[in-house]
Formats: sequence, C-alpha cells, structure tokens
Amino acid sequence: LGPVGVVVSAVGEQAEQVGLTTDQLQAYQLVAAQSGVSTEQLDLAMVRLARSMSAANDGSDEAIARIEKRGVKSLDANGNLRKASDVMPELARGLLNVGSETERTALMQELFGRSGSRLVTMLSALAAGNDEVVRSAKEHGAVIGTDVISAWDKLDDQLKVAQQQFDTLFATLAAPL
Repeated sequence: LGPVGVVVSAVGEQAEQVGLTTDQLQAYQLVAAQSGVSTEQLDLAMVRLARSMSAANDGSDEAIARIEKRGVKSLDANGNLRKASDVMPELARGLLNVGSETERTALMQELFGRSGSRLVTMLSALAAGNDEVVRSAKEHGAVIGTDVISAWDKLDDQLKVAQQQFDTLFATLAAPL
C-alpha cells in the first residue's frame, strides 16, 4: 500500500477504537500535530477517556467523580453512555476553567493517563467544539473523505487476503515431502 495507503486505511479503525468519527479523528490529529502532541499520545488519551467513561457507566464512583468533577456528565438524559467525542469538548472547557496549570495537568493525567499531560496544549482548540475543530481542519484541507478512506481500507483488506493466500500456497508447496 505504501506509507500513505497504510495511514489512510487505518483511519476508520482508529476512529472507531477511540470513539470519534473519521472527520473528528483527523481534525483532532491536526490539532495534536499543531500542539506538539503525537498521534500515539492522542490515541492513548482518547482510549483512556473511553475506558474511564465505560467504568463510569458500569457504576464506578471513582470514574464518575473524575469526569463529573469538571461539570461533565458521562451519561445522557436516558442513562446511556455518551460518546467520547461529545464529552471531549465539554471536558476541555471544564479543564480550561481550572485555576492553575499544575492542577490542570494533574487532572489531565487523572482523566487521560500519562499522555493526558501532553493534551493540555490542545484544550483551547478542543473547547471550541467538534464542529469547529472539523470545520477548521477541512478548511485547511486536512480531512480525507470517507469514500477515499473506505476505498483504501478495502484495498488493504484485499491485500491482506492475498498475502494470506500466498503464505498458505508457499507453505503448502514448500512442505517437506
């Protein structure tokens, strides 16, 4: 696939794993890059947030308190777990209201793990909300359309099948007689 194809084909799966749409993931990745945060750090932080929210959904008082301490509800009005993508801008706004940088960084680590402290530089952009973050990324030409992502993903899947078929054929033909 080449480096570009590998990256593009992985966007859909990454987005699903961290609870974002593909547009949101790419926009968050742009904000991260502009803020000196690596894609891996962003992914780890988003996975940690999703885990914290899941624990809150399972009734963990500690997880609920961590999220709600910032004035953010992890459950919607019907008692269902909210998406991480919906919670993230609200958390960012809540964290921006924390008095000291030291306290903010500590809270970020509490919510997002060790990678959380690195996300501090992204808070202002994320606080603007998902629509604004995505709009800005699209304006900068930094969002690949879902049709293109889907095409690369399909090609990647086909190549994986072909590789498996080749490996099977090679193992069969090279088997000791």
